[in-house]
Amino acid sequence: MPTGNTIFKCPPKLFKFFENCGGWARPDEEGQQFLYEALYAGFQFSNLIHIDIPALDNKAFNDWEKFANWCSDINGLEMGDIVDEKMINAEFNEENDTPKKYFKTKKKIKEEIIESIRKSDSDRIESIVYVEIKNKSKVLLLIYFDSDSWTLGFGDSVMVIRSLDELTEEAGYYTRL
Repeated sequence: MPTGNTIFKCPPKLFKFFENCGGWARPDEEGQQFLYEALYAGFQFSNLIHIDIPALDNKAFNDWEKFANWCSDINGLEMGDIVDEKMINAEFNEENDTPKKYFKTKKKIKEEIIESIRKSDSDRIESIVYVEIKNKSKVLLLIYFDSDSWTLGFGDSVMVIRSLDELTEEAGYYTRL
């Protein structure tokens, strides 16, 4: 059972591999075993979530159906999470007959999406899970994405950082509200 604040000791050779990986690591079989053991022994939940918002093309910006499909690719977002219920029921008028007219700017859409996801308590929004590893006085964080792959035994790579402060809004990481 995870302890919550465990710093997992890492063999020197593997720690050096993580330290020099350049951000993402996919270790050999022995390293994979270490990743699973570390995850089990000491994972922690951060208060951060990752939001990846793909580019909104002009076709989707000007068509509600295409816009709804675009929304569904963002952390399981549904158009109804950011759009008035009247729009879902297709009560269009000249002022809101396209997403562009309704939101005015793509920036406004992004802001609405981020706010909605940050406030969401939905299971589809996963907090960033990490493990602190240590070798001598050095500490690194292993960031585990896609909990299903790790739970089912086919996770194989992690992001490696020195501090959660590296996970910035500019890179798509936001604090849950």
